[in-house]
Amino acid sequence: MSQVVSMGGEIKYTGDVGPQGIQGVGISSIEKTSTSGLVDTYTITLTNGITETFTVTNGEKGDKGDTGTSISTITRTSGDGSAGSLDTYTITFSNGDTTTFTVQNGTNGQDGANGTNGTNGTDGKDGKDGEDGQDGVGIVSITRTSGDGSPGTTDTYTITLTNNNTSTFTVYNGADGVTPTGTESTSNKVTTISSSSTNTEYPSAAAVYNYIEANITQAIGGSY
Repeated sequence: MSQVVSMGGEIKYTGDVGPQGIQGVGISSIEKTSTSGLVDTYTITLTNGITETFTVTNGEKGDKGDTGTSISTITRTSGDGSAGSLDTYTITFSNGDTTTFTVQNGTNGQDGANGTNGTNGTDGKDGKDGEDGQDGVGIVSITRTSGDGSPGTTDTYTITLTNNNTSTFTVYNGADGVTPTGTESTSNKVTTISSSSTNTEYPSAAAVYNYIEANITQAIGGSY
């Protein structure tokens, strides 16, 4: 039914509302469903369930490209790298071609200022005490073990050391002298004592001292 509407003195007529239109159709999915050689088949599924197909032909594989060129060597062909000089470098490629480039060497920089002295490190710990040395050897006693000191006889003396080792030496007792009549008779006086000394000889005081000292030194040194 028509209606009359007055708008600002202008009369317009409006018609009845028409019926609802048909529902539209959209794409639900597109999937590749088969391949044959270079041709792929795709299936379009619509929202109303209807399907459609189309094909895509792929291009064939192209020819192999040319072999690439790489760098074989980079060599300095002139210059020595000294500060402020210009060096030339030559690049040799794998196909034998070459190209060059130059490098300007910078000058040497100035020496930096000396750093401040570091702080002294802490004193190290005292080392461990060393092991005790071996005990030294001394003389415990010197004893006459034979003889009685009679003039013209030989006495034997035994030196006993602190390590219980012993050594012996002999002393020849000179005969009683006679009172000189003004000068000493030196015809049978000797200045050394040895195993070849005789009963008619008498040693000087220095000879006796030297003989005893030599035997004591020998005993302490371990030669007995």
